Amino acid sequence: MTPTKNKALNLRRCLTSKIEEKKVYVITGSPGSGKTTTLEYLKSEGFYIVPEVARNIINEELEKDSDKLPWMNLDEFQRKVMKKQLEVEVRLPGDKIVFLDRGLPDGLAYYYLNDLQPPTELLKLSKGRYGGIFLLEPLPCYVTDASRREDEKTAIRLCELLFKVYIKLGYSVTRIPATSVIERVKLIKQHL
Repeated sequence: MTPTKNKALNLRRCLTSKIEEKKVYVITGSPGSGKTTTLEYLKSEGFYIVPEVARNIINEELEKDSDKLPWMNLDEFQRKVMKKQLEVEVRLPGDKIVFLDRGLPDGLAYYYLNDLQPPTELLKLSKGRYGGIFLLEPLPCYVTDASRREDEKTAIRLCELLFKVYIKLGYSVTRIPATSVIERVKLIKQHL
């Protein structure tokens, strides 16, 4: 099989498969809510984690001085995130509990946050993919950086949009309060 056919077959398999049975969980929340810290702690406890696809793409696009960034071209950026997220998810191990830093539905929340209509494909692919959703409540101290440009008010609005999007898609969402990372991880493990 040629590399191109193999890549197309893998993408097709990813588009049509659900990953819920693989025990894949999403850690989501607004920027600056402690997702990365929580995921790193879960990793230190032996869980398989997947870093945020969008942040990696932002860093790559900034390095290339590209306009495929969420604050310049949200639609093109989110389509790129969706494609990469699907590629990542198709390669997840089936024998481990996996935590993703954001899931496909997060892209829907960003579309809605910016009053844009998301692609139908993203809506369809976002349903029934994950075994559980953990929404981290915003931390009291919000800080921006090169990849995280939303102000605090926007971040709080995004948190509520994330909750609504996942609920509307039929997911059970466990809200994790702004507390220590140890307490957050304990709460997450209680809901597995």
